Amino acid sequence: MRRHMLLSLLLLSLQKASGFLASSPGLVGSSSRAPPRQRQLLMKAVRKVNTAEFEAEIQDCSTPIVVDIYAVWCGPCQLMAPQLEKVAAEYGDKCRFLKIDSDEEPEVASVLKINGLPTILFINDMSVVARAEGMLMAKELQELTDHHFFAGPAPKIEGLA
Repeated sequence: MRRHMLLSLLLLSLQKASGFLASSPGLVGSSSRAPPRQRQLLMKAVRKVNTAEFEAEIQDCSTPIVVDIYAVWCGPCQLMAPQLEKVAAEYGDKCRFLKIDSDEEPEVASVLKINGLPTILFINDMSVVARAEGMLMAKELQELTDHHFFAGPAPKIEGLA
């Protein structure tokens, strides 16, 4: 019951958010060529969470959160993972970076109305302040994070509504 209440609160904030849809065509060329095992070892600044861990994280309002909703079968999701890692490493303790597998946690994906992958949610004080759908490069992720959490200028990203 409590889980549904937290997810419902997050959904309400999502509906109020000035959300946008970002699709970045042609960004497929810059992927990490590391073998799968090595790629896993490199991925440590972004933490994979389940539904219960996600709910605990959004209740902690000490730092803003960037959440990547992804799937292992999603090519753009896999290409964006090292980009997100790079940005997460730059922010360190100033911002939390989480990822949720939409296939393993379908309830979260459903409640958050995830229609395309990857979807990035920007959460501050238990509210979704923005969302982006589609693959983003590290520079674009950093611009969006700076803008939504640290009073940076509005990003100029192609395909951003």
